[in-house]
Amino acid sequence: MISILVFAFSNESGADRMIADMQSMQEKHFITISDAATVIRKPDGMIKIKHINNLDGSSALGGVFWGLLIGQVFFMPWLGLSIGASRDSLAGKFADYGISNRFVKEVGTTIMPGHSALFLMVTSVIEDRVIEVLSRHKATLLRTNLSSEDEIILREAFGSTEV
Repeated sequence: MISILVFAFSNESGADRMIADMQSMQEKHFITISDAATVIRKPDGMIKIKHINNLDGSSALGGVFWGLLIGQVFFMPWLGLSIGASRDSLAGKFADYGISNRFVKEVGTTIMPGHSALFLMVTSVIEDRVIEVLSRHKATLLRTNLSSEDEIILREAFGSTEV
């Protein structure tokens, strides 16, 4: 089973500052990260996405997935790919991958203008270690889990051989 973790920060630099801690946690096997992206929501509401080629140099799904997901979170599906789908049909598509509309809305209302977030796709996590890092960074954690079937559908949709 994989999880999508979103660490939300009340400033624009929090997500970037947390990357080093995530790398260290991965090296210690406290977390296994398949893919990652940071988001900065500027005070004017504009979004800046940076795909992180996994914190170990690989990437499970790539920038298109993060662009589409983050675009859906902020009602801007064109961030990842120019598509002719309405917001509702895109939300339905993410539900097909096991990512609920409720989760998407919760993330969107948490990351306000002037905030940032670190989006992680993880295959394993030792939660008490993550909570320790959360407390140091004063981050809010949002999480959704995907079933094994959802993993397969997600891999097929975004051309990944491993998640």
